Amino acid sequence: MSAIGDRPWLSLAPQSFGENSPQEYLRAAATSGFGAVGLRTLGGAAEVTAAELPSLIIPSEVTEIARFLDGEGLVAHEIEFVALRPDTQVADFEAGISRGAALGGRYLVTCSHDPDQIRAAENLAALEELCASHSVRALVEFVSYSAISSLTAAKSLLDTSRSGAGILVDALHFHRSGSDLGALDPELVPCLQLCDAPSEHPTETDRLIAEARYHRLAPGQGTLDLGNLMSALPDAAISVEAPNRTLLKEIGPYAFADELLRRTNRLLGRILADSPVRSGSEDRKKLCMRTG
Repeated sequence: MSAIGDRPWLSLAPQSFGENSPQEYLRAAATSGFGAVGLRTLGGAAEVTAAELPSLIIPSEVTEIARFLDGEGLVAHEIEFVALRPDTQVADFEAGISRGAALGGRYLVTCSHDPDQIRAAENLAALEELCASHSVRALVEFVSYSAISSLTAAKSLLDTSRSGAGILVDALHFHRSGSDLGALDPELVPCLQLCDAPSEHPTETDRLIAEARYHRLAPGQGTLDLGNLMSALPDAAISVEAPNRTLLKEIGPYAFADELLRRTNRLLGRILADSPVRSGSEDRKKLCMRTG
């Protein structure tokens, strides 16, 4: 098992730039020095369009984005995202999964808004089978205001599905759901999303949603126990997902990406014995994640 400090550099998640185009988001990630990026080739439901979700990568943009990733040396990380619902038809997501895989994505992020766990598990198994046919692994993200709202619930869904899917741990949802560090199984968690938040814990669903989508803090700015979370998942790839609508509008996407990388490096330098994750050219040549 490798030390946390061995992680060469960081990935930037598209949710941090949900209202920007994929081109603008990717340029900001590359310019600031992130070594990898998540790609939004799916918008939760199969019928979601770029007009509704500006960060969505549409089929006509794939060649342009592939060329940009290659030219900048950016590695594709996760593909976002599929929301499992009572009416989900898994086959409807194949085109988006295929686009993400063609761009190099390794993981597909999925969550569940289906109260029927048996049906959700069946859909997860079918989704993982579809992903595997594109050399992608499905990862369940437990979301504090969804049907699968905790680490325990996510593990139960995996057990019921009997699939090869894994789990993505988002630091905000981990802490807001009251999940237990001792319950983490590193073998199931190839990806960890970092952000921070204040100590005040919203309880109303609308406030939980607003915090998660629009009001996160950069890693190291809040009170979440990120050091112990990272120590519990020493081999997990790190992705920074810290959407802050107010700050993004105030300083713009390039300065915002710089801020996220700078603060994350500062945090890592503070909590690790090793040097902080760097963004220099030699580090950019290394693979940012380990296969799950």
